[in-house]
This record gives sequence, structure tokens and C-alpha cells, in this order.
Amino acid sequence: MDPKDLTILVQGKLHKHTLMRIQKYKKWADTILLCCDVQDDISILDQYDVAGCQIYRPDLTVADTTMNNFRGWFQCKSIYEGLKEAKTPYTLKVRADYWVGNLEPFVQKMSEYPEKYVTNNMY
Repeated sequence: MDPKDLTILVQGKLHKHTLMRIQKYKKWADTILLCCDVQDDISILDQYDVAGCQIYRPDLTVADTTMNNFRGWFQCKSIYEGLKEAKTPYTLKVRADYWVGNLEPFVQKMSEYPEKYVTNNMY
């Protein structure tokens, strides 16, 4: 799979560990989309090379009638909004607080089964 066909959607808070890992994800995809909380301090971005990354801060306002136990609504909504921002044929969503060192198996399976969701049981 060509890296130009893949967006890596990194979902979670802006943090130094997240931003350091993005440098490693760049070898797998040309487009990195950070989907972070609007409350995150974006000044941390000045300390890292985020060239080629899109920073997306969706509106996660919760209506009084919305259930948000354990921030579940925030998580689902930010994934959904991030996926709408992706412009490539394939998107791989990863958590900001979890590092995937070898994306080759995912990329390979996504190439083999382009019409299916590819997932595993990682935290």
C-alpha cells in the first residue's frame, strides 16, 4: 500500500509521548491526523515537528441528555469526526496513549481486504 493512500488517525489528548510517536508513524502514512480535545494546550506543538500532520479539534459539546460515562461519548464522537476529515482511501485509527511499533501487519491486511474493517484486540 502506498503511504499516500493511508491516513493514521491518532485519537486522544496532546501529550509529549503522542507527539514523539508521530515521528515514527510518518514512515507508514503521508497523512497524520491528530484528533484531540479542544481543552488541550496546543503550545506543546511548538516543541515537535508536526509537519504533514493535521491537527483537528472537533466540537465535543455534550448535550444534557447525552450519556458520557468514562468519556465514551467523547471517544466515539472524536473518532467519527476524525474519520470524516480523512481524505485517503484507508484510515488506521490508533490511540494516543498506545504505541504500535510495527504497522506492517495492519497495512498488509488492509491491502488484502480493502472492503473490510481490519482490527485486533489491542487495548
